[in-house]
Amino acid sequence: PALTPVQFAAQCTALKDAMREATRLGSPSLLEAAVAAAPPEVRKGQVGECALKLRTYLLDKQCAAERKARREAAEEAKKRDVESTPPSEVPSTPPPSEVPATSHSPPRQEDDPVDTTTEQPHAAPSDRSSCGAA
Repeated sequence: PALTPVQFAAQCTALKDAMREATRLGSPSLLEAAVAAAPPEVRKGQVGECALKLRTYLLDKQCAAERKARREAAEEAKKRDVESTPPSEVPSTPPPSEVPATSHSPPRQEDDPVDTTTEQPHAAPSDRSSCGAA
């Protein structure tokens, strides 16, 4: 049975309320549940389309926050690892001027142009989450 105009308006209002609450909480899953519970007429209308766009936005925002948290955790772990390594075990890297040249390539001079014609292949990320690579 089709919704009456009053029922349709009430369902749209309920979905709009869920959109506000999902935005306040940053919860795309709350919005997904509200869209799924809405009648087809509401899901296919302007309010439903707007709700789906908002869900995509909230998912993107949530994924960005997860990537940031993983990056910060990795940086913190690296910092703790460096701090816990005794100074005698930290490998030192000589400045570029002290790195010996190999027999097959002459040392690069400061005023030598850099070859930008060759592209380096990008490594494929080995650990992917639902939000993409870290």
